[in-house]
Amino acid sequence: MTNSNDVEYLDLVDNDDNVIGKEDRNAIYTTGLRNYRVVNIFVLNSEGEILLPKRDSTRRIFPNCYDFSCGEHVKSGETYEQAAIRGLKEELNLSDLKLIPVGKLTPQNGVSSFMKIYKVINPGRISPNKHEGIESIDFYPFDTIKNMISKNPKMFKDDIPKVINLLGGFL
Repeated sequence: MTNSNDVEYLDLVDNDDNVIGKEDRNAIYTTGLRNYRVVNIFVLNSEGEILLPKRDSTRRIFPNCYDFSCGEHVKSGETYEQAAIRGLKEELNLSDLKLIPVGKLTPQNGVSSFMKIYKVINPGRISPNKHEGIESIDFYPFDTIKNMISKNPKMFKDDIPKVINLLGGFL
């Protein structure tokens, strides 16, 4: 995690996901750019349930919403895979898990940025490193999550309802 005084640079990409420059993460959000990269990872337990953290009310964006099991901005010079491995370690203290590609979406698909989605199977215990900003973290069956989304999609970070169907074909 970067210190608030540190500048975190993200690569800017063209419509084909080729790097065309870089920009400060804060400037990207301030100006509303969408041509940067993120990774989102669904962590599944041995029963096939999906880990969903719930953001607490103090979060600046999407307070009280369910989030991806793990999500990271891809830092400038980093690959999607490197960001996913870093994020799993930083956020959930998980390492040595096989990243299974689920799909890739772009802003043209209606998501917030260029996004690669992965899943990992973690049969062990989860030990989140970052409790700040997280109200709870629990495993849910896929069908339960789909029902929660259909009843109230605003309970979820914006991209999850758009992405969850990709995961269904990979369970």
